Parts: sequence; structure tokens; C-alpha cells
Amino acid sequence: MADNYTIYTPESYTVDLSKIALNRRPGVSGIMRVRNDGEFIEMSIESCIDALDELIIVYNDCTDDSPAIIEKICQRYPDKIKVYAYKPHILAWNLSDKQISDIMDGSIPMENTLAGYCNYALSKTTCEYVLKIDADQIYNTSQMISLCNCYRCSSADGHLSLKKHIFLWLTKILLTLSIKSHIGLRLLRNKKYISYYQKCLLEYIKKDKVTISLSGINVIVVDATIYVPLGQRLQGGFNILGPFNGVGDTCIFRVTDKTHFKPIVDEAYNMLIGGKKNVIETFCGKERSWAYCTPIWLHLNACRKNIWAKTLESFRKYKEKYISFDDFVESDYRVVIRNTDDEVFSKQTQIYFGSIFAGITPDISKYFRNLAKTIQNKIFDRLY
Repeated sequence: MADNYTIYTPESYTVDLSKIALNRRPGVSGIMRVRNDGEFIEMSIESCIDALDELIIVYNDCTDDSPAIIEKICQRYPDKIKVYAYKPHILAWNLSDKQISDIMDGSIPMENTLAGYCNYALSKTTCEYVLKIDADQIYNTSQMISLCNCYRCSSADGHLSLKKHIFLWLTKILLTLSIKSHIGLRLLRNKKYISYYQKCLLEYIKKDKVTISLSGINVIVVDATIYVPLGQRLQGGFNILGPFNGVGDTCIFRVTDKTHFKPIVDEAYNMLIGGKKNVIETFCGKERSWAYCTPIWLHLNACRKNIWAKTLESFRKYKEKYISFDDFVESDYRVVIRNTDDEVFSKQTQIYFGSIFAGITPDISKYFRNLAKTIQNKIFDRLY
């Protein structure tokens, strides 16, 4: 193993949450959890590493080539990437009712949960701000760099007038009320309105370093064409995803003594992946988050080799539930959601992502189209 690449293997995986915010330095840390993510992990890291001050990779129970790929990438970025082997067995998927009960009441140690795994990864970061990076997400590099730079700059660089401040809060209130009432406001899907909101939000981030929630687009790539799934509940435990992902669970946030993860049984998530009984993690203690209304990654979960046969079968059988990326970004959003399944892509998420859809500029769509070509070239041999 190269001298400039080290896997850290501590004796204890217990995290003292009361000390998690101590001795933080300026900048943005990324945390990446890895478990058999060899297919896309290199592309994912290369797409975000220039935006980050450090990337903490914690891998667990890998039986594929992920560790070898991580080692290769670390040798390129020895000063930016640190890797930790997380050895506790994690109970999270396909659980019995007794296991779920034991996790939720604390009978099973936190170290054996996804939440404990996440807290451990968070505890290894050293920067004041943190962003969760997923190994099956390929990021818009320039957008990521610009965004993370907002958290590095001086607060004096943020020029937020009272007018802009009021505008931001009014938009936030309108979006919240719209989601709660299930009434989608056309104003929140207006591209000029959302463009101005984004401009104001970036100034707000520079000034007050507020927490933001990021989103991406679910895609598959078939025959050199990028498609966006529209969401469909199917029998047999395999659903077609909705167009977007990242509702509030991917944030850039300030680390405090209150930020941590805890176990949760998310019935909506369990239904989406086929009704299995899982205990995942939820993030607690973050400050009020603001929707960043521009998709910032392409999500390749449906392109994983272990489920690709089912993805391709669904694509052939339910082709009307997929739309080409070009048609997607050029469509009227009301037409798009008319073809979605409310069970998979709920009314609340449809309204929330209407604003994200409006943030897709011509430059963003061009970037993602070019990125899709790279993805196709990278994964073709693995999938076919």
C-alpha cells in the first residue's frame, strides 16, 4: 500500500456527540459512505473533489472492488481524502419486527445502525460545514465549486438588501404553504422568479452561511440516450423512481453540538423500495434549510448492475413512464407530473420539485447532456 494512502482503523467506533463540533476549521467537508459502490464511485469523486476541502470516505462490508478503486483515487488526492474502514455489522435492511424494535429502543448498539455509521463519518470531518456525498451521484462540478465557495467567503461578501431578504422569506413561506395545502402555485414554477430567488439565495449563503437542501435528477442511460423516470408503483418489489431525489436529506450544514443522525423507520421509503422493513437514518439538529432550486447531480441508482436487468425490463415494458432528458427539460412541468404516480412521487414532492424544475437553465441541461455521454461510455461494459 502506498505511503501516502492510509486506512484509519480505530479501536472504538463510539461517537461522543457532545464533542462533534469542537476544533472545526473553515471550509466544506464531504462525507461518503461506501458499500459495494465500485461502479460509479470514481466518477462521483472526480465530479465533486475540486469543490471540497476534504472528503471523508467510510466503507463497510464491501465485497466488490470499491476498496481498490478508493485506494487508486486516494493516491491522486492524498491531501484531500481520508479513508476509514467501518467494521461493525450494520443492521438496516430486511429486518424482523423484533430487530426494528430493538434498534428503536436502543437495545441494539448505535454502532450497529446506519445512524451510528453516519455519526462516525461525521465525527471524522474537520471543516465547519459538511455535505453528504453519495457514490452513485455524479455532480455538476462547476455548480458545486461555486456553491461551496459561498461558504468559504467572508460574510462581508454577501450583499443582501432588506428587499431581497423579504423576497426570500416570502418565497419560503409561499412554498411551505403550497406544499401543506397541496396547491401548486404557478409563480413557484416561473423560471424568471426562481432565477431571481437563486441569485438572492447565493447572497444569503455568503452573508449568513445558511443551511441549504440540494436535489438531483434520477436517470437511466439506454442506447446512448438519457432518460428520466416518471415514477410508477409496480408489483413485485421494484418500483420506477420519480424524476427527482434529495428531498431535504442532502444538505450543506454547519456542524454544531446538536447535529447528529438517529434511526428512523420511514414508511414512504420502505414502500418505494418494495415494502421491505428497513431502518435508515434521519438527520437531526440542522438549522432551518433553504431549497437550492437547481438540480446539482445525476442519480444513477437505477443503473446499478445488480438491478440493471429489472431496470431495463421496466423501461421496455413501461416506456411511457420514462421521458428523454431533452424532452423532460423542455416540457411544461404540469405535463410531466400528469404522467407521474402519486404513490411514488407524492403531491408534496411534486410541488417542491416544481421549483427545482424551474431552476434548470439551458447551461444546466447542456452540462447534464454531455455528462450523460460520459456516463454511457463509462458504464456500458458493466451493464450490457
